[in-house]
Amino acid sequence: MSAADHEIRAAAESLLNSSSSFHQRPSPTQLSHNMSINTRPDYLLPADLITGSRQSGRMSVVRRFFCLLVTFDLLFTSLMWLIALMMAAISRFTVLLLFYGVLSINHWCVIAWSIASQPVFQVLLILVSFIISWGEAWFLDFRVLPQEQQANDFLQASPLYAESERAPLLRNYLQGLTRHEDYNESVGNFYSPMDSPEGSEDERDPSDHKGEGIDHNKPLLSQEDQYRQDGIEALEVSWRMLNSADWKLEKQTQQGDTIHSKQLTKSRKIFKLTSPIDLPPKTLFAEIYHKIENVPSWNPTLKESRIIQVIDGHTDISYQVAAEGAGGIVSSRDFVNLRCWGMKGDCYVAAGVSVLHPDVPPCTNYIRGENGPTCWVFRPVAGHSDQCIVEWLLNTNLRGWIPQYVLDPALMAAMINYIVYLRKYLVQLQKEGTI
Repeated sequence: MSAADHEIRAAAESLLNSSSSFHQRPSPTQLSHNMSINTRPDYLLPADLITGSRQSGRMSVVRRFFCLLVTFDLLFTSLMWLIALMMAAISRFTVLLLFYGVLSINHWCVIAWSIASQPVFQVLLILVSFIISWGEAWFLDFRVLPQEQQANDFLQASPLYAESERAPLLRNYLQGLTRHEDYNESVGNFYSPMDSPEGSEDERDPSDHKGEGIDHNKPLLSQEDQYRQDGIEALEVSWRMLNSADWKLEKQTQQGDTIHSKQLTKSRKIFKLTSPIDLPPKTLFAEIYHKIENVPSWNPTLKESRIIQVIDGHTDISYQVAAEGAGGIVSSRDFVNLRCWGMKGDCYVAAGVSVLHPDVPPCTNYIRGENGPTCWVFRPVAGHSDQCIVEWLLNTNLRGWIPQYVLDPALMAAMINYIVYLRKYLVQLQKEGTI
């Protein structure tokens, strides 16, 4: 980009910033120049996001530490090997001088004994190499890759960081506006005109050609409108997935519960649980969907469950923390889910999909899992108004390195346990007369 282009771009950015009263948060570079060491910024960045991010195209801090660990492995192993050789040489030197120099022994057995192989250092070297190599594998898989992925996701979704010079000038500005009314006239009516065909002298509006018009004044979606749209899309997609064909039966219980699976990718499955419940679909839907914050009180597989933002009567955003699974092999995960419910005929459908939310950034205590699109369906039973069929589509990515033969049974066990705890909870509510 030439100097003239840089000046034009700088002038455009200056004009845009001066035309709005919107106060944009400073970038990390600006913070370092404009704030003293005693100044407290209005927001703090998580340490994991800083160590996992690549600044100016350089290697991230956590990856640089991993490379340093690998270098230490090489130097430490080499040092251990040299120490083993030196100790063997010193031992032979001491023994031979003692027996042949001081004691003047003439038998050859001392030489044979001094050069006999002693595997102590060799065994120690193998053990140390084994421990360090497994430590490197653990650090790469559970620290380096997750932190870099979290930082990358955060930076892509955050408007706080400076874009490249090829990025649109208006992107960060528009992302900071939450309502269409916040746009001033120059921005709300701004659009880029379409090019005229090469060699054409016709300067008319391209929408006049062949009746193809583009509504350049179409309002931009606010964040809540975007959440509503994403929620409806998740509901439609999960509904189609649930009712698709080619499901394979995996497990069946004595209570009539069945679990089916379908292979999405080579290393990922989705599961469908079908269970009969002695409760009307509307009542059960309200108990599971609208009282989500009460779920940890009767379901020990959830450690925390709360609503962090209500969009409207059909859409909200929840935060949940799942307990450890598979006997502690699968550690706790947390999820941020966009939830949306609607009706499909006589069925109540509650769908969910993972989203990013500024109130709950990724933390170091849990690995952030990804859901969706996933859904719960509550179907009425013909002739039995007090019964329903519950279908649960589980489409989740727990992240991290978990073998498939460990993950699949753990997910199916979690689904069965959920229904078992749900039935016990419903029996308790019926005894109390609350449902």
